[in-house]
Amino acid sequence: MVNICDIKLRGEKLIENGLVVELNPVFYNDEISETDVETILKNSSIINLIGNNIVNKALEMKLARKESVKTIAGVKILMIYKFMFR
Repeated sequence: MVNICDIKLRGEKLIENGLVVELNPVFYNDEISETDVETILKNSSIINLIGNNIVNKALEMKLARKESVKTIAGVKILMIYKFMFR
């Protein structure tokens, strides 16, 4: 499982209709390059993304459809679960 948020959102609180999402910099603590992001997204089976940039990257990579994207306080959120069948 991987959790990624846009770097500029670390430490922010997203609040909408009583829902509060805290983007704790201790939880989202590593900064990763765009090349590493692509590799991580391709190879992870459970992915939680918060932020317009990272969600747009996942959509660009065709990892999800735009209909799957939700927003909280104007910020895109996307959860991806890849099921592997043998």
